[in-house]
Amino acid sequence: MEANLGRQLRYACQGARAAWAVALTRHADGWQARAAHGLPKARLTALLAWLAARPALKPGRLRLAVPTLTEKSAFVFATPSGGFLLAAGADLAPPATAVFQALALGIAPADTGAPDFEPLLAEIAAALPAEAALLARLVSGEAEVLALWRMPTSLLGLNFIPLGGLEAALKTRGGQPEAEVVRRSLAGRLGAACKYQHWLALPIRFEGRPLGLALFSRSQPFTATHQQAAQRALEAAAPRFQAAVRLVEASAALARQRLLDDLGALAANEYDLPETALRIQRTLSRHYSAARVEVLLLSRDQKSLDIIAPVKEKPKRAAYPLDSTLVGAVFRIGQTVRINNFARQTQFASPFRGVAAKLAAPIAGLGVLALESRAPDAFRVEDETTLMRAGLLAATLLENARLRAELTRRAAGVEGLERLASLLAAPSQPAVAGLIATWLAEHWQADLALVMQLDVARDELVVEGQAGPKATSLPPGLRFARTLGVAGEAIAFGRSALIHTSDSHGEYFPVAGWQGGSAVCVPLRRGPQSAGALLIERAEAYAFDAWDLALLESAALLAAPHLWPTPDSQQTERLQGLQAVNAALMAELAARTEAQGQAEERLVRSARLAAVGEMAAGVAHELNNPLTTVTGFSELLLEQVAVESPMRADLELVLNEARRARGVVRRLLDFSRPSEILRVQADLNEELLHVMGLAHHLARTGGVEMQVTLWEDLPPVRVDRAQMHQVFLNLIQNAVQAMPEGGRLTLGTRLQEQAGETFVTATFADTGPGIAPENLGQIFEPFFTTKPAGRGTGLGLSVSYGIVADHGGFIEAASPPEQGATFTVWLPLAPQGDDSDE
Repeated sequence: MEANLGRQLRYACQGARAAWAVALTRHADGWQARAAHGLPKARLTALLAWLAARPALKPGRLRLAVPTLTEKSAFVFATPSGGFLLAAGADLAPPATAVFQALALGIAPADTGAPDFEPLLAEIAAALPAEAALLARLVSGEAEVLALWRMPTSLLGLNFIPLGGLEAALKTRGGQPEAEVVRRSLAGRLGAACKYQHWLALPIRFEGRPLGLALFSRSQPFTATHQQAAQRALEAAAPRFQAAVRLVEASAALARQRLLDDLGALAANEYDLPETALRIQRTLSRHYSAARVEVLLLSRDQKSLDIIAPVKEKPKRAAYPLDSTLVGAVFRIGQTVRINNFARQTQFASPFRGVAAKLAAPIAGLGVLALESRAPDAFRVEDETTLMRAGLLAATLLENARLRAELTRRAAGVEGLERLASLLAAPSQPAVAGLIATWLAEHWQADLALVMQLDVARDELVVEGQAGPKATSLPPGLRFARTLGVAGEAIAFGRSALIHTSDSHGEYFPVAGWQGGSAVCVPLRRGPQSAGALLIERAEAYAFDAWDLALLESAALLAAPHLWPTPDSQQTERLQGLQAVNAALMAELAARTEAQGQAEERLVRSARLAAVGEMAAGVAHELNNPLTTVTGFSELLLEQVAVESPMRADLELVLNEARRARGVVRRLLDFSRPSEILRVQADLNEELLHVMGLAHHLARTGGVEMQVTLWEDLPPVRVDRAQMHQVFLNLIQNAVQAMPEGGRLTLGTRLQEQAGETFVTATFADTGPGIAPENLGQIFEPFFTTKPAGRGTGLGLSVSYGIVADHGGFIEAASPPEQGATFTVWLPLAPQGDDSDE
């Protein structure tokens, strides 16, 4: 067997998570295995014997009937030499099959799972001839370098080339960009490093679409003959290049799915917040070639991002201010930011040395995931999308950890109150004030805890009980004026005080010269009047929150009867009040527990939706190729069939239906492909008709008739087309699903006014059962759904409303009794005279 091919099969199986793979050739006496991975000798022999009884193999899925094999099906891929490649797995998704398809075509994956483009580039460059060459793929306005051939060593770290003036020329069908355009576009980063002065830039097209860019350089000018030779070489290499690019995209998709799966698996464990952040950091470190990965969370004062997961190299500061750091900007705008060359970016600085590239994504209102590399251009466009999705999953994981910690803290608070009650109920309990102060200091780990009573005769506060590390410096029976500090304010006005930062609180008074960072003070009541106060302090700011305040108030209710004994009737009343407080705390604890379970369920659902989205895009890719073949051969047959032939009408029907199917697939690919937010002036009528074409099959199969009424001469709106397509498609899908027995969906646009402002509206009215009045006010809330389990996520309307609101509009929902449901999208008019893109 061929050792090199065996290694390639092993890397492909690992990347695609396939059970086994084997490369086969046909001989007169049967099939022979060139290489195999994952198949012991006995199972391989059984497979070859079973295949020997088959006359031929065809690309596609093959059902297996080999008793010794647990896999019952395999995918078959043809090789240019006439052989075949078989790969089996529990469920090979389209990105996984792309890995084996590229391997079958001779685009061998390396140990990283990525193809080697250099032999292909050398083969193309030899046709000119060129003295140096570069190969790149086009992605999101830039060219990602895939291979260099005889280029200067100073360019070995080059990963991306800004297209600049080349972008428009590359998208033009036919011809090459002018030499001056090439020199001007490459004069900076690439041209200055290369000794050759003459350049030739040509796009690599496949099925009419520009996929890549080939750059050739030499010391002498290129001639028309050179250009023609290069174009022929690129046309011949285009199928292999397309397969290799698909392998790159498939490897990225598989890596992205593994990352999301690994993050989703963390939800099955109950880690605390630091441990959860650390495991998120380690998961990201395994999937990204980054020198540093940080998990940053918003601080309690909401002014900075704190490092939760520790890093080996300590930064100059442990927190990143929101107003002067890159991660702070990412948190504020809620968008992923990728910087290819951090040294050229002067607005923000990194606290670490040697940072060349940075990628940061928000954690859904909680913080930021930050990746740093010492190599420029270390992160791709796909990494932005992946890290954004990782941030959404990390938000759920971290919120769950916070929720668990909060539940634990509140349960401990309830248990602490029970312990205090049992201590106070003990017979012959001396020094009650001291006992209460000790319990306060232990439960809150307070630096200072005081129990103060009011001396009415002298109009002073007296410290009856004290505890905590800072209490040792206080003299026994300390007295001070009743109007002094937060304790005096609590007694005078009968209200509690929660102090986050003592230095900015006007009523805070340092006791015995000690300056605390934060404090909580609640009054102690004796009958209807305040007769004392409980005070706890800690050195750090923002050490207490509203729960601590409520718990200390409950402790004051427990403590007061023991500090000032009251009649039995009042004791009974106080006991009933404490029982009500305890019942409310237990009810809140149960609600929090239920919320945690729902959050974990949402995390699993989000991971499942991400996998379904990846699979849908892959299936669309797989359908596009056979549809192109059907269209091409239909056109060829029509050219050969006479006009009066009875077959012509059938062939034209086949061609039209294939084109329609290909259009649906292309729109699905455009819809599923991540894109940048780009708001332009648009005609809402055209956008609505575009989405109707995508949803036509869904409505027809559901027995729903779609009727449309469009307002003529509709003024333009300023929208992101992809986002608006998402809103319209979601509303149409919801309407079709609301009419399982069929019905009518009426769509329309018009010009309307509200509150003195003119809007363009799009209306979606169905004849379904409508929306219950009690649900009408909740339908735009995240995760709210009335659909059966497994049929809906409760996110569609929430996301759609957020998109429309971000455009300055809103969505209205109405459901008159027995008249179905109507959703109206209101969008403001585009500003006059503004036709620029954002």
